Amino acid sequence: MVITMQAAVLLLVSQCQACSLGYFGQDCSLPCRFPGYGSGCQMACNCEKEHCNHITGCRNSTCSVGYFGPNCSLSCRSPNYGLGCQLSCNCEREHCTHIIGCQNATSDSRATTGSTSSFGCPFTTMNGRKSSHQRSILIAIYVMTTLSVSLIIVYVRLRMKSNAHWNST
Repeated sequence: MVITMQAAVLLLVSQCQACSLGYFGQDCSLPCRFPGYGSGCQMACNCEKEHCNHITGCRNSTCSVGYFGPNCSLSCRSPNYGLGCQLSCNCEREHCTHIIGCQNATSDSRATTGSTSSFGCPFTTMNGRKSSHQRSILIAIYVMTTLSVSLIIVYVRLRMKSNAHWNST
């Protein structure tokens, strides 16, 4: 049973391949979905969707509010915030966000970056869900592991009963 589990793990790993920049999927034919770009689609564009290239990130364009720099990958440095980081906070540093500026210390914090979800090798897809193929492999591994442990327990108990029977005669 252990050999079967190792074979399943090797199958899962062998199907994992590095895709070209900006692509993902079983055969690496799918371009990264916004806001993802680059190697493994793990980078996130902080610009408008129409200015985000799935390979290189943000093209020369206006960055989203709170971001600047190459590919709009840098958030405004405190105390600056807003579009082009042109505004300045007039509150304590811990209450100043790079997107909206000063916020009340008792208010809920807001998300400040685009979501970057993982995908592909070996366990999740771009939207954070497991593909049906990967799910099947993981279920098979789980079933084989559970079955192996159960068989080992049954074997050990039978051996103990057999030894107890032979020792009593």
